[in-house]
Amino acid sequence: MVGSEVRARMLSEGRARVIVHMRLPGGQHVPEGRLSTAALNVQRSDIAGVRAQILARLAKRNYQMLHQYSSVPLVTLEIGPDALTELEASSLWVARVVEDTINAPTLPQSEP
Repeated sequence: MVGSEVRARMLSEGRARVIVHMRLPGGQHVPEGRLSTAALNVQRSDIAGVRAQILARLAKRNYQMLHQYSSVPLVTLEIGPDALTELEASSLWVARVVEDTINAPTLPQSEP
């Protein structure tokens, strides 16, 4: 559930910038272009609800919200060790936690 790179960053720096992949009560996330308006609204509501559950669990922990998304089940956080422990204990809502890194474009013909 927690990537080894997150643990390594936590050990070396005492903090880590992470992307939290949420578990949705309705099952797997479906790209919005494939959903009816009603299903899209349900999925967005599920994302907001799960995010609220996770953030409520982190309320007294050492974390900072960096970005939240309305259409995908992800949230970007900067966390301390206590928040990592809480995320690990939240397996009902958290599918996995990975390090948030900047990746260079891989297409040679990509625009600058």
